[in-house]
Amino acid sequence: MLRWCIYNKGNGWIKYIDLKCPALINFYCNRENGNLITVNDTVDLCDEVEVSVDNRYDISRIYLNNKLLLGDNLIKKAINAFFEYTNISRDSIVVRVNKQIQEQVYMEEFDNIASGVILALNTYYQLELSKEELIQIASMVSKGLTLFIYGGYHQVYNYGERAIELKENRCDNYLIALSDLKE
Repeated sequence: MLRWCIYNKGNGWIKYIDLKCPALINFYCNRENGNLITVNDTVDLCDEVEVSVDNRYDISRIYLNNKLLLGDNLIKKAINAFFEYTNISRDSIVVRVNKQIQEQVYMEEFDNIASGVILALNTYYQLELSKEELIQIASMVSKGLTLFIYGGYHQVYNYGERAIELKENRCDNYLIALSDLKE
């Protein structure tokens, strides 16, 4: 879900996109003839993300639960891939993540947020890119990101190279058990 928001930050009005980035459940995984085939579905368990442009900074900034993340990560790679693909003038993007799905998680596992940022930037810049173009941008970062661009209940081949929407045998509700167990 993407939502446009505007607020006064004291030094002027800031326009941003508020979005929820869903988790993905993988129901089936198999290799056939060297191809990875999965069946997965997005669910209502979501991370909350805010995406805005703030050219006071010379680089894009990512915040996780109000802490600035330094170094390279999937979210920054998604921003870079978006600007590379669209060839539009590059702005400094600020992404604020309120992590709801697992508090302690490595950046490699932020596929849902990186995919959501690609969708948010498409909306922010009003480009109306097709799903195929969005999938191409996501695959420039990681094949795993494409699963979140497809969204919904799909049978996916080779990490998102091709997906078929499934209409049969979809559950209306899932029981998700989260554990606080540490490795």
